[in-house]
Amino acid sequence: MADLADHSNRFRQYLSKNNTLPLSGDIKTQLQETQPVLEEYIKSAEVIVDIAFKNRTVAQGQLGAFLVVFSDLDGKLSKLSDDVQASQKKSEVRGQSIVAASRTAILTICGLSLLVLILFGGWISRSILSTIQPLVESLKHMAEGDLSHRIDAKGRDEIAEVGRLFNVSATNCAT
Repeated sequence: MADLADHSNRFRQYLSKNNTLPLSGDIKTQLQETQPVLEEYIKSAEVIVDIAFKNRTVAQGQLGAFLVVFSDLDGKLSKLSDDVQASQKKSEVRGQSIVAASRTAILTICGLSLLVLILFGGWISRSILSTIQPLVESLKHMAEGDLSHRIDAKGRDEIAEVGRLFNVSATNCAT
């Protein structure tokens, strides 16, 4: 009998823990509606077991009433189980949808970032090439023997400094 009481107490604890779960309103309502039937089932089980220890024949006579309570509980729990599974499936589909949307957003952001980097890299390359190209042309002229060609070396960066040094070298070579 002590085992049944222990089992009943643990069962009641599990039932009370269900009330703290983050469940939908429909499922919580069903749990609350099922709880009195569960409690009636537990009490009926305790009573019939107690009677069975005292008088087995009387307990068998009350078994029909116990089975009615059990059948009612079984029906409610079956519906509750189906609804919990349906809710779980909806949550799973919602979760998969969120993951797919997140993946799409991440890929879009990565693609746009890559495009911006490519455009920025192209802009920097053109900027560098446009400042180096006159130096290359002037070096070609110098290689062909034309020492009169000069570079318009404006700015403070390294390429402008190379241009000024080129002009000094061309002047020194010409004299």
